[in-house]
Amino acid sequence: MTTARPDIYKVPVDRQLAGLPYKVAHDTITDEHPVALHHHELYEIFLVTEGPVRHLINDAEYELATRSVVLIRPDDLHTFRCARGRPSAQIVNVPFVTSLFRRAGELLSADQIAAVRQMKHGHAECLMTEWKALLAKVRWLEAEYRQHDSANTRILIGLVLDVVSILTAQTSDGDELPYWLRNAMNAMQLEENYLEGVPRLVELSGHSAEHVSRTMRRHLNRTPSAFVNQVRLQAAAHLLKTTEREVTDIIFEVGYESASHFNREFRKYYGVTARNYRNRAWNIGG
Repeated sequence: MTTARPDIYKVPVDRQLAGLPYKVAHDTITDEHPVALHHHELYEIFLVTEGPVRHLINDAEYELATRSVVLIRPDDLHTFRCARGRPSAQIVNVPFVTSLFRRAGELLSADQIAAVRQMKHGHAECLMTEWKALLAKVRWLEAEYRQHDSANTRILIGLVLDVVSILTAQTSDGDELPYWLRNAMNAMQLEENYLEGVPRLVELSGHSAEHVSRTMRRHLNRTPSAFVNQVRLQAAAHLLKTTEREVTDIIFEVGYESASHFNREFRKYYGVTARNYRNRAWNIGG
């Protein structure tokens, strides 16, 4: 058990949140004031705003660049160290109660929930568009964090969903993805790319379609078409949560030519129809 080790500190939720559902903290990482190895009674999201920084988590070590995002689960053991040759690093930390993660989980697919449970490190480097969206939500939460209202709950749940989508789009259970494939998959999150489908993924990779397919199967156990389908479904889910556009308009906007195909795939991925998903998302902050 983790508590049997004297070098591990468990951070009490009351000390970290002082009775609030979440908080936002800006932290400077220096080796002069090292952070003890610890775990939590809650979840955390942190953004590396000025890196690199070394993240030690679950007996492994990773160097995280600026624009990296990390999801920490309650049982994760972790701490930070400065990158070698660097005097400091800056992170923004958002701890939040487990009940909020459970509510966010109502809008995640079974595959995403399983991926979060199985993650070894829970980090990814964001595209600039993703990064700006995450920072906007964090700034809202920081400005309004003492307001206990449904808007804050929706923003925080939206932040969790965005982070999980970024992580599950990039994470593999096996070896680290080749750099060329990770970059191509990151770029496919952009609308102008996912609308063009698998041919655009292949073009962005700089490799043949056969090589892309073999590599994705080996590292991710899925096909390029399944990956593109996932990206489009997540884009549709985002529009369902954040706009009042008609479902039929969203279907074609994210690249599906058949409403019946979309409905079948969406229900398989999220476990509910698109309309029920929207109703659940709009009611979840209440």
